[in-house]
Amino acid sequence: VAIYQARGLQHGDHFRKLPKDARIDPYCTCEITHKPESRIQTKVVTNSGSPVWLHEADIPNYAPGESLLFSVWHKSALYRDILIGRARLRGLKFDREGGFEGDLVLFELGRGSKAAIKVRVTVDGHSAMAGGQRRDYALEP
Repeated sequence: VAIYQARGLQHGDHFRKLPKDARIDPYCTCEITHKPESRIQTKVVTNSGSPVWLHEADIPNYAPGESLLFSVWHKSALYRDILIGRARLRGLKFDREGGFEGDLVLFELGRGSKAAIKVRVTVDGHSAMAGGQRRDYALEP
């Protein structure tokens, strides 16, 4: 799984606890639906509505046909981390030759918010990372 970037992240109804001028410090998680132990996570990119993560990792114990759940969060120092939005990628979209690469529109956003994440997912020996290693990059804004 490769989680490249997000665009269009902004304050919405889910940021009620934060002042309107508060910054967004996003990170993204990905897991097999109903298997939280499979979760991978990007680094936090501070003060960005369009973070670039360039994160690649293998997700173990994937079974053919399972869906992936991507969640974008705001890292909060004062409260629990706040969910910005989610996107689900069904197995039939990536569990095939060539996998999937493209934008996933986030749902569970506040009113008027539109955001998406760009990802790549491959399986069956065509994994985003060979050898089970993990790479993680964060570009400074």
